[in-house]
Amino acid sequence: MNKNLFKLGLLSLAMTVVSCSQDDLASEFEEIKDIVGTVQGPEVVSGFKATTRSVVKENTSDFSLLWAAGESIGVYGSSITNTKYTSTNKSNSESVTFSGGSLFKTPKYAYYPYSTNNNSIAQTAVKGELKQEQTWDASAMALAGDFKVGTYKSRSWTNTTFTFSNVLTYLKLSVDATGTVLEGDKLQKVTVTAANSRQLWGAFQANLTKAAASALTWNGTESNKNVAALKFSKTPALEGAVTGYMVAAPSVKKGDEISFLVETDNHKASFTLTSDVDYAANLHVVYDMALAGMTDVVYMSADGTV
Repeated sequence: MNKNLFKLGLLSLAMTVVSCSQDDLASEFEEIKDIVGTVQGPEVVSGFKATTRSVVKENTSDFSLLWAAGESIGVYGSSITNTKYTSTNKSNSESVTFSGGSLFKTPKYAYYPYSTNNNSIAQTAVKGELKQEQTWDASAMALAGDFKVGTYKSRSWTNTTFTFSNVLTYLKLSVDATGTVLEGDKLQKVTVTAANSRQLWGAFQANLTKAAASALTWNGTESNKNVAALKFSKTPALEGAVTGYMVAAPSVKKGDEISFLVETDNHKASFTLTSDVDYAANLHVVYDMALAGMTDVVYMSADGTV
């Protein structure tokens, strides 16, 4: 399965004509004007397939992620550092254009999302951070955290292609409380705790010159790095399945126990599952949690009493 689900292509190059040789024009005086993203093949996990960008699109039997309006990436070249390009689409889309304007010799690497924190940072130590608590809003359908690395692939006279790779793990959390004391409650938060101190969130550095699977170095000093949470900002009622999406560090191993705590306005429910897979870059993991059919679920009131 091709794990490079995300490809940027068709960089239109505007030539700046000066007194120099044709070789100089090609290598030193090209200006990126736009980047178009196109869909690559799906990754399948637990029956769900996904192409990955930043805004979730749900379908009957799968989900995909689209570009939101105003997304930005940072681009590195042989004579520039962290140059910003911003998408021009006005609504969520599978294929978008990024526009910017900076002269450089050769575009080599890029990352998403762009951050001014990397203005003086080399392409081998780009800063990123995955928050411990992420927020999900079903009306916006936007992931609260994500990170991708992009590598220059090829160039013609007018086009340059980058291939972007996902370096984090994507989790779909679906809670169905039908037939339990949580039914009808307002869902506030789902907390995920990984055993064996597996890291789920924190600060990292990205070496854009490395392969995607080995690009990240988790260098934070956070406590409770194995505990992450997805907050539901609109507190949807638990009437049927309620779904949210979050992003995690790719550190959980097959056989690890993962504990979940579902919190509503009136109750809590806790249970533990065993991971069927190693979390990995670009992996999409689906947790369908129909509480009534699960064993060993502990139900509590909102104050934590059983």
